[in-house]
Amino acid sequence: MLRSLSILSIIFFCFTACSDDDDDKFEGTNEVFLQVKGEKTLIESEKKVLDVSIQLTRTLDKDVKLAFKFENKTDKQTGILAFVDHVVTVKAGEKTATLQVKSQEKNVLIQNTVFAIQLESSSDVNVKLNAPLELTVKPNPKVIPLTKAQQDLLAGYKAKGLDLTPWIGIIPVQVKVYFPGGGNVKAFTKKYERTINGKSVITLSKHATAETPALVMTENAMGLEEYIYEILKEETILNTEFWTPQPMPQKTIKLLNLSKDSKEEFGLSLDNLVLKQDKTIDFVSDKKAKDTYNDYIHAVGFEYKYSAWDRMKTLIAAKNQDAIDAAEGGGSVDPEVYLNNSQIKTNDWGEKNWVKASSSFDAKTGIMKFTFNFDHMNAADYIKVEVTYTSPKK
Repeated sequence: MLRSLSILSIIFFCFTACSDDDDDKFEGTNEVFLQVKGEKTLIESEKKVLDVSIQLTRTLDKDVKLAFKFENKTDKQTGILAFVDHVVTVKAGEKTATLQVKSQEKNVLIQNTVFAIQLESSSDVNVKLNAPLELTVKPNPKVIPLTKAQQDLLAGYKAKGLDLTPWIGIIPVQVKVYFPGGGNVKAFTKKYERTINGKSVITLSKHATAETPALVMTENAMGLEEYIYEILKEETILNTEFWTPQPMPQKTIKLLNLSKDSKEEFGLSLDNLVLKQDKTIDFVSDKKAKDTYNDYIHAVGFEYKYSAWDRMKTLIAAKNQDAIDAAEGGGSVDPEVYLNNSQIKTNDWGEKNWVKASSSFDAKTGIMKFTFNFDHMNAADYIKVEVTYTSPKK
């Protein structure tokens, strides 16, 4: 019996050793995975460098040189993006490296343009790209010139001691997001913190009067445009667990030619931010967002512009019964259905991420701050957001 066990041990040892040797000598495809932490979006005029993580399936016994290129997925514009160095070396014995991308700042785009990063060549023929990485480049934000009436209002505020000009224009913003995790959909299960840097377009609101200074964020409100769009997609077209398999969403997908790869436009704005004498800002409304019962709630009153929902509204207005049935039966792509579902005045979730909405501004430093919550349909708690605008004019 002992002898039999010894023989079996020798056989097992030899099998294991041979298996290890086979792994070391394996010459099959070694895949390259590309990933960006956070937003996969650049504004054409931005000077930031985007770090793209390169990950190999396994290490190699010698250096491998990987050359990358851009493929325009939207139109024929070229030379919009550039690599800091399009050739990246993954060292022997390592699996990772970093590819850096930046805008050429040509300022010629008139629409969102998607570029795919492709593997152009590899010094090892067995190293292949798993899938291209798509990045979206946005045109420069459009700043509408102030009217004579608006200029007069600004002059009037300044004469009273409030200079709003530091926050008129394209204003840099930093956002800290605290995501609670715990949701039912896979994309919402993990807790995380994220820092987002961007720019918002801010100008004088149509609600502004001589007595009431008010601003409007016309693009990338609170710096959350891409982030909120990401949530909307995860609630709908990317939700392959509970949304896309259902009959009404399937009807929507067919009607709108909607897919995870369809090129849609999404915009986020926020109006009537009233600056008060105590250096705080009224930015939460009782007359904008609605809950799942279609009742108004106390929340940040974001306004959404979504091209897929625009197409659906057009069909509904034309009395297309399939569109009407889909919208009413769980297949809507209206952002308001999925976003800002709970009031934020008190802690309706009863969890730890609730915070009382607050704000402040300082015309001397050019800093404007907001702290608030919002949620979404398949959330398990509020998302907490801290926003800081810093005027470039100070």
